[in-house]
Amino acid sequence: MRCAELTAQPAGKGVGRHFRHCWEGQSLASRSSALRGSQLAVPTPCRKTVRPKVAQPTQAVAQVDAKTQAHAQKITVSTNGSEFGATEMSRTVLGIILGGGAGSRLYPLTKKRAKPAVPLGANYRLIDIPVSNCINSGVNKIYCLTQFNSASLNRHLSSAYNSNVGGYNSRGFVEVLAASQTTTTKEWFQGTADAVRQYMWLFDEACRDGVEDFLILSGAAAAALPRRQQHDFGSDIIPGAKELGCKVQAHLFKGYWEDIGTVRAFYESNLALTDSPNPNFRCGGGRGGVGWVGGDVERSILGDGCIVEPDAKIHHSVIGLRSIIREGCVIEDSLLMGADYYEQYEECEAFADCLPLGVGKGTHIKGAIVDKNARIGKFCKIVNAEGIQESFKTEEQGWVIRDGVVVVIKDSNIPDGTII
Repeated sequence: MRCAELTAQPAGKGVGRHFRHCWEGQSLASRSSALRGSQLAVPTPCRKTVRPKVAQPTQAVAQVDAKTQAHAQKITVSTNGSEFGATEMSRTVLGIILGGGAGSRLYPLTKKRAKPAVPLGANYRLIDIPVSNCINSGVNKIYCLTQFNSASLNRHLSSAYNSNVGGYNSRGFVEVLAASQTTTTKEWFQGTADAVRQYMWLFDEACRDGVEDFLILSGAAAAALPRRQQHDFGSDIIPGAKELGCKVQAHLFKGYWEDIGTVRAFYESNLALTDSPNPNFRCGGGRGGVGWVGGDVERSILGDGCIVEPDAKIHHSVIGLRSIIREGCVIEDSLLMGADYYEQYEECEAFADCLPLGVGKGTHIKGAIVDKNARIGKFCKIVNAEGIQESFKTEEQGWVIRDGVVVVIKDSNIPDGTII
């Protein structure tokens, strides 16, 4: 593979330093815009190209030609990533997941969290997709670069992935690198490429520890930047490399991929998980773990710890962790993200006008997204009967409408009898 010699100027030093870069890229889809949102030609410091592989719960034999057949080795692939290519990738490859920007197109889902921390399916978050793919491919040293609201993401990664990711002789980590100011860098991240640049000192330390390749992945679609700024991989660095005459390649990805950069696309992608019997993409779930289901559930995914009371009906919906659906409720074509905790009845009764956590008795929800820890009262009707496409004037009341989808904001209270 042909490589390009790029010169980097270390902070605080006057002499340039050379990095050997291989240009690797993957076009994740050819949708309405052939290249927009694709992951293409990311320049990664390397001695060889590393492309993530999807782990299969079976054994695979490396495919080689007759001349190298004698050197072929058996590769054991395990779903926990403890064995893959004799653990070489776990020692020599560092995964860098770009968390994206403010996620303005997904607002208000990104109002209190980083974009990669937005819940997906019933039990997961967006960040779990690239992290899981890395670990299952043997890459278990992973950094996630974030710029906004990183507390929720950091909390999730700390609880979901322990400090000993990997297996014997291949210990790894999954950590968040949040935007920060230093004595040499006074500005926050200006984009995805700038995020990588500002943490080059840390990646250099990894090289001294034996890391030889950097695998840069997208954790979510990046928010659009003003044209005058040249800090983003997709819109600035890759086109600029092409103009400079560097070899830039695009590879068609034929598997499932979906752009979830807008509220409508995010909503539809979640509901697509309920497609039976073979959805395009599986994200676990089902009837959930510990919990209680007393109502009727059809074509839906229930997260762990859900409580569905008698006479409640759930159709074609995704119900998140610790959701409480009370008697007589009807949930259709909706995504409920659940709650971060359970609440004792007495805890709510101690406060005047307190609404219990979850969905109140007799409420009808259709075509909506209900963010975490929402408290929806009794006999509400959230169906967007007027077909409004965009409305932010009710944000202070706890809900907005984006792309025709009603979004109940995280930690909001919707009083009894509300009609939306």
